Amino acid sequence: MDLELFLWATFLGFLWCQVVTHYAVSVGLHRYFAHNQFKTSLFHEVGFIIGIMIACVRTPIGWVASHRMHHADTEGPLDPHDAKQIGYWKVATTTWDLKHVPIKFAKDLYDNPRLVWAHENWDTFLWYYWAACMLISPYFWWAAAFMPYVFAKVGFGMLNIFGHWNGPTDGVWMNWILGGDGYHKVHHEHPYRLKLGKYDLGGYLAERFWKKKL
Repeated sequence: MDLELFLWATFLGFLWCQVVTHYAVSVGLHRYFAHNQFKTSLFHEVGFIIGIMIACVRTPIGWVASHRMHHADTEGPLDPHDAKQIGYWKVATTTWDLKHVPIKFAKDLYDNPRLVWAHENWDTFLWYYWAACMLISPYFWWAAAFMPYVFAKVGFGMLNIFGHWNGPTDGVWMNWILGGDGYHKVHHEHPYRLKLGKYDLGGYLAERFWKKKL
């Protein structure tokens, strides 16, 4: 292994993770698809979906539905990732599963053909993406595929544990990995607010560049 190449790949991979986190996951998956906080162009909607699949949150429809369940019954029986109920390890590693999703949390999502395509093909897309990255170079695969995958898992786990340490809790220190979603208490109190606080870079970028001006 070439250590210098590996370090460069890790550095560039970290920057790529920030793009995926801020653009696709925090803004696209969470604020746009889950909470309908703003309107955007078809170009950005497709960009969100591609980034979401690179981050490997599994099916985006499943993630959005589970997140809506989390808001509907925070830390209650319906909450799919309450660490106090299912254990901290499953939440920290984002390996929890959801056996049943009430249709009311996902019904509107099936009206979007692009989301339905991602729902049905996310795993195939991921394998082709990983294979293509590996064919280019193992260092490229590390930076462009594996790091965003781990980044998303760690980020979700961090938010779902520390963001609910004592009920919904703000943790601005988490914004570097969460795209601004560290303002978790604020988000629970104002789920339709796009920009959550001073250090919410994802919200700022969405308002400034990705939100369609009416």
